[in-house]
Amino acid sequence: MDDRGGDFASPQSPGAGCVNARKRLSFIRRARALGFSLEEVRTFRKLADERKRPCAEVRIVAEAHLDDVRAKVGDLKARERVC
Repeated sequence: MDDRGGDFASPQSPGAGCVNARKRLSFIRRARALGFSLEEVRTFRKLADERKRPCAEVRIVAEAHLDDVRAKVGDLKARERVC
């Protein structure tokens, strides 16, 4: 692992680092498209990198985001009724 948290391909698996980088970038893009903040994405990546897969912690972050989205939807629906 380098000092930025990235992975290098091992000599036994040429191109593995590139595949990992693409997967990581794809994950980041998808999370951002779903509206997760960069800080939330960092939290997800940190938890995933720990290899413990602490689902409860991931669920807490995701549920907080979902609560925010639901609140925004409720606000938009209320505004729609006013107009």
